[in-house]
Amino acid sequence: TVSVRAALGVRGELVDESLSSTSPFATALDAPASVDRRRFDVLPTANLLYAISERQNVRAGYSYTLVRPQFRELAPFSYTDYLRNREISGNPTLVSTRVHNVDLRWERYLEGNSVLAASAFFKQFESPIELILTDARGQAQYQNTPSARNFGAELEARTGLGELPWLK
Repeated sequence: TVSVRAALGVRGELVDESLSSTSPFATALDAPASVDRRRFDVLPTANLLYAISERQNVRAGYSYTLVRPQFRELAPFSYTDYLRNREISGNPTLVSTRVHNVDLRWERYLEGNSVLAASAFFKQFESPIELILTDARGQAQYQNTPSARNFGAELEARTGLGELPWLK
């Protein structure tokens, strides 16, 4: 039998971020000395499942997600990255990265719990956070860039160990 199922959802997130530095060793930047902001975000999602047969499906999905800056990325001071021998500055003016996620998946269920599947995905990033070199000495700072894209595909073949004849 052929059937279609849809699921729609929405999630609300209220975030209160507060960060300030009182370290006497912090190197002052030409930026605010603290971060104090409150934000409410609405994050929708939609999923569609088309059952071609009892053992075969096509799934499509969309979601809207956020990547919030980490405290180190927001910190209003510089710190030393000893591994790369450079100074890295936080940036209190960073905004969250907004991500539109789209994926499509075909799946076929075989005998037992074995599965064959093929998936494709696409992500559109608005204001992604990047570590940007700021001078010839290798100093760097976290900054929002205009946009980025990520896409790909994957193939999956999965079976339970009990399905392998030499393990029975």
